[in-house]
Amino acid sequence: MRKSEVAKLLIWAAGADRREPNELSVEVWAELVGHLEFDAALDAVRAHYRAQSRPIYPADVLSIYQTPVPVLSASDLIVAGDLAKVGIGFEEYLERRGEPGWVDSMRARAVTRA
Repeated sequence: MRKSEVAKLLIWAAGADRREPNELSVEVWAELVGHLEFDAALDAVRAHYRAQSRPIYPADVLSIYQTPVPVLSASDLIVAGDLAKVGIGFEEYLERRGEPGWVDSMRARAVTRA
């Protein structure tokens, strides 16, 4: 999600729990659940308020959607940096890194352009 979408998510939640979203809450939520798609996060918020009367927290969104935060190794960061040189974004790297041969062929392309 973009931060503007995180803000929209918190404003939506405010309609149910009277929270007062601010810049810090948007930053914190963006760090914790920003990897989710907006619609998925909003669906989780809606599900929470259909069943709960207490305010929702980022952990609630994650447990409702059961979407783990991607765990990255140092080598992931190095490879992603190499691929950025040829226009491969981090999101695409995360999505395609498991495809057989994809990383190697993209890294070879990065080397030939260097």
